[in-house]
Amino acid sequence: MNLLNKSSLITIFTTVSLLFAIHHIYVAKQVSMEKNHPTLQLELQPTHPNYKIIEHELDKLKQLSHGTEKIILDDASNKAVAPFLFEIISKPLAEFCAKLEVNIPKIVIYFGNSADTYNAIADRDIEYWEDSRGETIKTLKVENCEFIIGQGILKLILWDVDGEHVLEGLIAHEMSHLKQDENMQQNLAELDADASAIKLLGKNKAEELIKAINISMLSAHIFNILIDQACTFRLTVENIHRLNCIITNSIIKNNHKLGDLGRCTSHAIFGFIINKVLNDALSASFDAKIGLTERTFCKLYENFECACKNVSTFMEEAKLSVKRCGTNEQSNKYFSPTTHPTPEHRYAHIQHCINQA
Repeated sequence: MNLLNKSSLITIFTTVSLLFAIHHIYVAKQVSMEKNHPTLQLELQPTHPNYKIIEHELDKLKQLSHGTEKIILDDASNKAVAPFLFEIISKPLAEFCAKLEVNIPKIVIYFGNSADTYNAIADRDIEYWEDSRGETIKTLKVENCEFIIGQGILKLILWDVDGEHVLEGLIAHEMSHLKQDENMQQNLAELDADASAIKLLGKNKAEELIKAINISMLSAHIFNILIDQACTFRLTVENIHRLNCIITNSIIKNNHKLGDLGRCTSHAIFGFIINKVLNDALSASFDAKIGLTERTFCKLYENFECACKNVSTFMEEAKLSVKRCGTNEQSNKYFSPTTHPTPEHRYAHIQHCINQA
């Protein structure tokens, strides 16, 4: 966790802006921090010692995908260009599959720029057919399984020095889906996978599952909202991914349970609050002539901290908005009531499972 003063914050923002080609997150050096501005604990740079290797290997794999948006990491030629990435994914994958007594799925990396990049899924393609020989008729079943994980969530999780443990939490959850009945109701399947993941990880690592879930949920919302307003705030897709890494990791580092925000009673309310936090900060202090300044970013981060500490300040407006609109546009498809339990329900369930472990 970095304690940043004014000069280091400006220096890092300037450095980050130079990493982007064509368009930049412009930093106005003349916009200074207020003298009494509290010291912020922000993750402005990756702390994982091998982050550059991870980025390099993902870039190589993306080139090999030839624009198809997906690539199978298990292929020998692909493993050869991304040995580190293959190791940190395949090792826990094999371990959890052995415990669950399921076949190890293929590892697929997704490189597209939809919200899928902040998601991971264990995908099962089940085929049935009948084999008739004489009087004997057998129903046969073959499962083709893939573990698909987005480039965005990989970079975001592995930004942090402890990211590999969080990745294990994510993998444990997804592999648990392979053991489930294919007809299980989706939101119940999520709770069941959480309970199974805690058993796989062990009680001492169960917190990594909470981190993984909150990172995926928070980052997907942030990406969807920023991508919708990319033109307004002059942000390239690369800018947005980088900002998402900084914002999400900073919030998770300081409060991985997301406080009040992590216990919202609906995904629609969660989505509304994330949208309001981003827009209030950017709309109030963003200057198109100057670009994104350190003051703008600090305001944005402070709004997130406020939501985590006291979500009630947003609640009345959130409920009115959700009631008026029926469904919330900012609540993306991965976190609808039919596919995922509410943040409040899910957090309570995980805590119960940890207590029972």
